[in-house]
Amino acid sequence: MICDPRIIQGFLTFSAALVAAGTALWIAYKAYPKQKSEDHKLQIRADKRKAYSEFFTAYIQLYRTAGTDDFKEAERAARLTFNAIVLYAPKDVVLACRKLLFAVRNLNDKICDGIDEVTFSGLSIECKETEVSAMTLARSDAHPDDLLSEDEMSMLLYGPRPKKEPNQ
Repeated sequence: MICDPRIIQGFLTFSAALVAAGTALWIAYKAYPKQKSEDHKLQIRADKRKAYSEFFTAYIQLYRTAGTDDFKEAERAARLTFNAIVLYAPKDVVLACRKLLFAVRNLNDKICDGIDEVTFSGLSIECKETEVSAMTLARSDAHPDDLLSEDEMSMLLYGPRPKKEPNQ
């Protein structure tokens, strides 16, 4: 009857099937959706990092071609990478990257118009400061747990700034 080994074996088999089915249901309704959501977040972060990397690489090429015949092609490439920034980045990063593109276009226009060295230096510094600001914001978005200040970012990109002499 109850001590019959076939009944005990049947009960253990049924219990094991019940535990396996319960585990499968728990995974299907609890663990899997959570993991899927985490995977989606990780993919978006990876896509952001890729978009930022491609944009700043295109920006460097754009900056280097300012005043040359290659500027239009470099600008087109930078605009294409900017589209990904618009899709993935928060508004403050989008606006900073847009400002960076405008700063380089302004530099190019002034070079083509023929500018003096002082004006060129000022516009070049403006581009670099805008780059530091945009890159700091982008990095903060891509790595929220490891923030850098604009001064730290400037130091990483361009090294120490020369100390200004007090005006006499």
